[in-house]
Amino acid sequence: MSDKPKYRNQNGDISTNVLGVCSQDMQFIYALPGWEGSANDGRVLRDAIRRTNSLRVPHGYYYLIDVRYTNCTGFLAPFQSDDHEANESITSVEPSNEWSAMRMTLAGHMYNEWRHRS
Repeated sequence: MSDKPKYRNQNGDISTNVLGVCSQDMQFIYALPGWEGSANDGRVLRDAIRRTNSLRVPHGYYYLIDVRYTNCTGFLAPFQSDDHEANESITSVEPSNEWSAMRMTLAGHMYNEWRHRS
């Protein structure tokens, strides 16, 4: 199989990349499977945005993204400290009302700040 090397991830395992987007109530609203395991996360996201049935961010909202992505219009990555001990891997996500409220407040502040500057 000539494509096999493209499907090796950074650990050397054969894998595929899947972009999944969830709503606030943790329901999948978009999925883009099939990218080779060696594909850069940003490349997969750009493809999802450029497709005919593309991933769309509702006006005035942000999607929270993994730290490996870059902040851009509609997408908000978490702050990453230079302190390597503080950057432990996330092993699970437990949604809470407090987290959802804080995230929406933060996104609203960022949007209002951007609108004020524009």
